Amino acid sequence: MKLAAKKSIFVYICIFILLSFWLFPIIWILLTSLKNNIQALAIPPVWIFKPTLQNYSKLLFDGKFQLAILNSIIVAGISTCIVMLLALPAGYALARFRMKHKEDIAFYVISTKMAPPIVVLFSFYLWFSKIGLIQLEFPLSVIILHITYNLPLSIWLLRGFFEGIPWESEEAAKVDGANQFQILRWVTIPIAMPGILITTTLCLMFSWTEFLFASTVSSPNTMTMSVLMFTWLSYVQIEWGLITAGGILYALPILIIAIIIRKHLVEGMSFGLAK
Repeated sequence: MKLAAKKSIFVYICIFILLSFWLFPIIWILLTSLKNNIQALAIPPVWIFKPTLQNYSKLLFDGKFQLAILNSIIVAGISTCIVMLLALPAGYALARFRMKHKEDIAFYVISTKMAPPIVVLFSFYLWFSKIGLIQLEFPLSVIILHITYNLPLSIWLLRGFFEGIPWESEEAAKVDGANQFQILRWVTIPIAMPGILITTTLCLMFSWTEFLFASTVSSPNTMTMSVLMFTWLSYVQIEWGLITAGGILYALPILIIAIIIRKHLVEGMSFGLAK
């Protein structure tokens, strides 16, 4: 018993050390966001201080920050919805329907994801500039790029999730007289919901945090939060208080979503392993 207790204590100590390394950057960002400019730049670092919310209040009442957050919500929300609307039927078709060269089509879909984003970015920029998308007051150019980049992986992931569903569940629905759309709506999608949720979350996370596309094909009125935070870095001064406060506010929505659907995320990560 004593040996088992010592092993448990040792395991907990190891876990605490590992969590300390992982959590330290997050704790440091949070502490810095609660400091004023003098405390944030102090060397050695100030550990005992009176917390202030001036960085958060400055951001929340700033028009540029509000616009950037709105643009990020628009880009992430619209691009993710369109990607899932296109990827669901495409992934289901590749998983269930019989067609010639199906594996070649599936490989072609995922192969478009293999190209580095910088390779296609220049071509898209020239095209968007020529037709005037970059000058719009709406972040349409960023939405198109995010759809283009997220769609192949989403189709590939959903195909794997649908393939993990036994044929028998759909065959039983066919025997009961359900058509293909009813089977997809009432049988397949509910069973594959953990996989659909994890795919949706991945799309949201990429679109919410993406910088390269957004910084290249956006204008000052359509820049997202990641681009706005980059403008706080300059040769004259680095606004560490604003950057850390913005980082906390920027990461909060994704963290809340992950906490809400954490059960489904775990199920989605293990979905189809028993196939």
